[in-house]
Amino acid sequence: MQDLGSTPSASTKKFSDCFWQSENFYYIRGMESIVIKETIRVGFGSFHERKKIRDDRFVDWSKLTRDSSLAKNENNDCVVLSFMIALGLTYESAHEFVKTNLNRKNKKGTYTNIYLKNILGKSKNRLKIKYFGHTNGKQPCGVPSNKVIKNGNSNYTVKTFTEQHDKGRYVLIVKGHAIALVDGVLYGNSVEQYKGFRRPINYVIEMV
Repeated sequence: MQDLGSTPSASTKKFSDCFWQSENFYYIRGMESIVIKETIRVGFGSFHERKKIRDDRFVDWSKLTRDSSLAKNENNDCVVLSFMIALGLTYESAHEFVKTNLNRKNKKGTYTNIYLKNILGKSKNRLKIKYFGHTNGKQPCGVPSNKVIKNGNSNYTVKTFTEQHDKGRYVLIVKGHAIALVDGVLYGNSVEQYKGFRRPINYVIEMV
């Protein structure tokens, strides 16, 4: 989905002698985009423009686990973090949940595509885990639902799904990664804010 134009005004704010930020908001089919442009100084007299998810629509999930000794000693735990946020759990509780139900090994990735069927219909922290749908050809193994989700004639990206689902609790599965979306705010790693919004979605899990 393409940007259709900027709003009438744009704000420019100077943070320091070496950093400027210029924010231009866009509207897509009447919805405010989660992505802005910013201009940073990269050298004397040189500037670089880049896109990122707006700060009010993104949280670096590492900031939520600073007090967890278990999290500090983990790797490849995006599925753990995603369910932690979507289900409103502690890191320790989410870690055990994913280990028990999705067959995850410590410091290893999770084969969500294979084991997702184990948790669908179950409840955790008073929230029921449901299958929301998948893009063409991305249906997980053993999931009976054949609900294909589309953004008009295109498949959803993280950006377009987030812009159209500003209420609810979701885990978004993309290639080799998972991200949480709660009431229009994305939770992911710090790089996600600048690059992750372009990723195509494979399938979505909903908590209700």
